[in-house]
Amino acid sequence: MFATDRDLLAFEPELFRDVGWAGQRLIKGVGDISGTTLTLTSYDNTFAAAGVNTGNVVMVDSVPYEITARLSATTATISRIRPDPSGAVIPPAAVTGKPVVVTTFLPQIALAHRQVLRWLGIDPDETGDGVRESNITNASAFREAEALGVLSQVLYSAAGPAMDGATVSERINRSRKYQEDFFQMVRSIGARIDADGDGIVESTRRACIVEMERA
Repeated sequence: MFATDRDLLAFEPELFRDVGWAGQRLIKGVGDISGTTLTLTSYDNTFAAAGVNTGNVVMVDSVPYEITARLSATTATISRIRPDPSGAVIPPAAVTGKPVVVTTFLPQIALAHRQVLRWLGIDPDETGDGVRESNITNASAFREAEALGVLSQVLYSAAGPAMDGATVSERINRSRKYQEDFFQMVRSIGARIDADGDGIVESTRRACIVEMERA
């Protein structure tokens, strides 16, 4: 996939505080922060068992942080949200015995990812000789676009419950704006394809998107 939970946090800093579906909660526990290391001191699941790793987001005492590396089953390096996901870690404040929650939007990211691939004329289930996701040499160019598509889905689904003081109509309008930006950004990016894996780009594919509107 092109996007991670961290990319959603960059667009919506309160997303993981205000929207956290129980079925997508990976870890609930208590932990300490020292330097840039988060240590789980009690938990219902470990980082390793839950598959938590770089790109996930953890809430510590209702404050969201990026997980930049999993160090062990119960420890991870975390950072305040960075302008560049490959930039230096920004240390959080030290805390002891605070609530820790890890929730993911990976199912929604997977849906948006498959949609982007299909728009590019790539079958996400291709196992034969056709063009696959692995043939795209500039996959990172689609990271922000994919995140916009996920936010459109998530905010629409969360439009009913009260969240960050926004009304239902305001939330739906934000969802629609993210969807419009998603379409426009995907259209503007060309997927550079190295079909035979020789390191040379043979073609550029652009998304074929047909928008349907209700009369």
